[in-house]
Amino acid sequence: MNSKPASRFASLAFLAAATTALATTTLSGCATSGAASDVERSMHDGDYAQAVQVAAQWREREPDNSAALDAHKRASAAYLVDQGRTALFTKREEEALQSFEAAQEILPGDAVVADWVRKARRELAQRWLDHAVELAARDELEPAVDAYEKVLQYDPGSLVAREGASRALLQLNWRGGVGETYYKEGVRALREFWLVRAKTHFDYTKKYLGDSERTQDRQAEVLHLMAQDRVAMAEELERKGLFWAAHNEYRLALLIDPKEATALAARARLGVEIEASKLELEVERMLRKKDWDGALAAAEKARSLTKSRFAAFDALARRVEDGRLDAEYEAARDMEHDYRYEEAAKAYSALMERVGLYKDCRERREALRSTIEQAGALYEQARAAAPAEALSLYRQVDLLWPDWRDVRQHIQRLQGELGSAPAAR
Repeated sequence: MNSKPASRFASLAFLAAATTALATTTLSGCATSGAASDVERSMHDGDYAQAVQVAAQWREREPDNSAALDAHKRASAAYLVDQGRTALFTKREEEALQSFEAAQEILPGDAVVADWVRKARRELAQRWLDHAVELAARDELEPAVDAYEKVLQYDPGSLVAREGASRALLQLNWRGGVGETYYKEGVRALREFWLVRAKTHFDYTKKYLGDSERTQDRQAEVLHLMAQDRVAMAEELERKGLFWAAHNEYRLALLIDPKEATALAARARLGVEIEASKLELEVERMLRKKDWDGALAAAEKARSLTKSRFAAFDALARRVEDGRLDAEYEAARDMEHDYRYEEAAKAYSALMERVGLYKDCRERREALRSTIEQAGALYEQARAAAPAEALSLYRQVDLLWPDWRDVRQHIQRLQGELGSAPAAR
């Protein structure tokens, strides 16, 4: 059977026992008072909330008593560790780590609390590593890199996470069009680097020469040179405007040397450009949906973010506005073709109120107004005319403005009264 769950719970059980020891041995210097005994009893019984309350009351009564202060610290730390332990047992690792780190702030040098912090960080690192591997297997590379970087937040020394993130970043750049040669050379160089880092040169040196200052300096030098190679590649990509690829190269440099100053500054700077690029993609998506307001808002936000592409995003915002105007113009044309003359004339007017003269809006509006006026005048004449003349006038209206008002009904009625054939259309 799998022994990992058993070993995990054995480890947690050991830490739980150590926490109990922390709770029951911390107050030996305070046992001369009744309050100290009450705090110690509550701690021994596992009622940490009660222990905190009693210790807080004792401290309030005797603010200058160092034993009361120590009791309150120990009770508070034990309470937080107990809360974190419960969270860890129920797979709420982030919550557990927050509790343990809060306890560590209260008792920074306590070995038991430090053990719980390490345990929670290991659990979180493993969880994110499993997730990263799963994402990479599904070819979801960008989320995989994010997950690998989460691993490194909890376990900065994880070579598995660094190598996995490196490979995914190279693949992303390759797919982004940087080139197959770039990809193959990058994979080979990084594979050799991580293998050396993990198994050969540095470990060998440490084994035979010890962890001397010279060894550490040599290791730092190799790391720095390797990181600088990636930075040089990133700077070249950035000059070409390949911000996604450059950003990934800076991330690679920081995987090798987390303190590389140029990469640190550039990653923050390019983070803004990446956000602007994401907004650019969002603009294109909204344009396809004809969401003009959303597209314009995204384009203007991108324009406000970018340091180097203001003109490009300004042009994108103008393109969105041009697209909106053209869509409104075509909508007015559709109204016109559907004989919705009054609506079309208003739509042309609204366009010109916003942007002045636009295409042939003024000519179309004036033609429609003339048609509307002429049709109205003929209609009024027909209402007052004799049947034969009225039929002729209504037919003229129908030619100018088909299906307007009740013109067709009048024509049909008069044709029936006069016995005339329908007019040819």
